[in-house]
Amino acid sequence: MLGIAWNAHISATGDQIPASPPTIRYRELDPTWNFDFDDHDEMTRRLPRLAALHLE
Repeated sequence: MLGIAWNAHISATGDQIPASPPTIRYRELDPTWNFDFDDHDEMTRRLPRLAALHLE
C-alpha cells in the first residue's frame, strides 16, 4: 500500500521521499487565550456565536 503513495509522490514531484520528516514550526499561543473553556460566562463573552451553537 505504501508503494502507491511512494510512486505517486515521485510522479508528482520528480523527487524521492525525504529520509527525515519535515519540521513544522507553530507560532506561540496568545497568552490571553489561557482561560477555562468550561466557564460558560467566559466562553459566551469571548466566543458568543460558538457558545450560542454549542453551550446549553
